[in-house]
Amino acid sequence: MALTDSVFVYPDLDTSSVEYAPDFSTAGVRSWLRTGKMRDVLDFWNDIRQFRRCPELCDVDLTSVPELSNWMILLERPVPGGDCLFRTVGRKIIELSHLDITGQPLMALPDPEYRRMFQANCDAVTRAAMPLASRYRRMLKGQSFDFERLDLPLTLESGRVGGVLVGMHAAGVD
Repeated sequence: MALTDSVFVYPDLDTSSVEYAPDFSTAGVRSWLRTGKMRDVLDFWNDIRQFRRCPELCDVDLTSVPELSNWMILLERPVPGGDCLFRTVGRKIIELSHLDITGQPLMALPDPEYRRMFQANCDAVTRAAMPLASRYRRMLKGQSFDFERLDLPLTLESGRVGGVLVGMHAAGVD
């Protein structure tokens, strides 16, 4: 799938602001990231990954990184091609969006274009089993926020890639 495919275009976003890291390798993604928080998310993922291609979903202990976990989402896709489930949504993400969808399916996102973005990123990351980094501008609470986002693959107990650790940070918000 190329980043120019229509699945990566979001009409309700400031489309001139959506960009993806051109290199999907861990080192390439790390060098493309601008925010320290997203580099910290990548480092956390690499630490739990050890020498495996992807860490397991059960290895993710967000209590070990309490401040960083405020900017993380843990998604699980129990059935290949099925809907994703929001297992955990960070506190800062909930505060910005005024929406706690912890424990709910991806369909719980009220904005269809943003839901499509989550689905497309989840599809790409679970299919390729490689990191995906992006930046975009989004309106929340009547304000425009510049986000940097990192989607990282996780394996399930079955050995299949079916989880995604998402880190996202809005510039100017701590």
